[in-house]
Amino acid sequence: MKLPAAALAFVTLAATVLAAAPVQRDDGFIATHFLNEGAPRAQVLLLGMFHFQDAGLDGYKPKHSVDIQEAGRQAELADVLRRLAAFKPTKVCLEGDAEFQPKLDERYAQFLAGRFSLADRPNEIYQVGFRLGQMAGLQRLHCVDVMGRSYPGMPETEEQFRAYAATRGELALLDDGWQARFQALYAHDDELKTQLPLRNFLLYLNSPERLRMGHGHYLTGMFKVGVGDNFWGPDDLAGYWYDRNLRIFAKVLRLADTPQERIVLVIGAGHLPIIRQLVQSSPELQLVEVRDVLGAP
Repeated sequence: MKLPAAALAFVTLAATVLAAAPVQRDDGFIATHFLNEGAPRAQVLLLGMFHFQDAGLDGYKPKHSVDIQEAGRQAELADVLRRLAAFKPTKVCLEGDAEFQPKLDERYAQFLAGRFSLADRPNEIYQVGFRLGQMAGLQRLHCVDVMGRSYPGMPETEEQFRAYAATRGELALLDDGWQARFQALYAHDDELKTQLPLRNFLLYLNSPERLRMGHGHYLTGMFKVGVGDNFWGPDDLAGYWYDRNLRIFAKVLRLADTPQERIVLVIGAGHLPIIRQLVQSSPELQLVEVRDVLGAP
């Protein structure tokens, strides 16, 4: 009996996979050949940033600022951009939402034509995104930010959350002492950004250990409230933060439409622990470490 072409292709693939020699690793036999691990994959560089022009939207309110338009800082930024451009990005993704995309398109086109000055635009969207896009020869930049979808019936204010915690005798969970420790870490970083050259601070900010530490803040205090009842703490985090980052990743993934893509995502560093794990797990993407592009400190 003659097999259909599709069935024959499947049988051939199965025979090839089964015949492949297992790869011995320290943790056992890892069957990487099932997912074609050696094939080319789109490369993604995740560049976690601090905000050059803080909008006051985060929990920690910076007490120090970096004048990115000062001559010395511009020289440091030029060094960072030169190293990023050597990665040869094919697409640059920025922390703007879909509503901002038309304005971004208009301003970037004007910038490429020499009609949009960055002299009074300290935001990293312009200082990093526009300049990197120009150096890479790109005609368009991509807004990938999107808000998450919260569960219905969630408390809308911290006061409502505390009132609910009080009814369950869980106020002590909110005041578990970790908030002060993380605020001290943020204050340390806030001052450190004024002391280190830009490249060195970005290497620190994007180090896997610093990203891991920062993500831990989301798993303290409010996160533990409501467990065993309506799980308001975990559900609140899942809606506004995890869902947001899943959506951002989905937009980046759609842009990685060929294995030859080399994507740079410029986004607040707090987003990276989730997005980094997603990129590492995707069979279609290869994570590029910031250290491998910016170089050792």
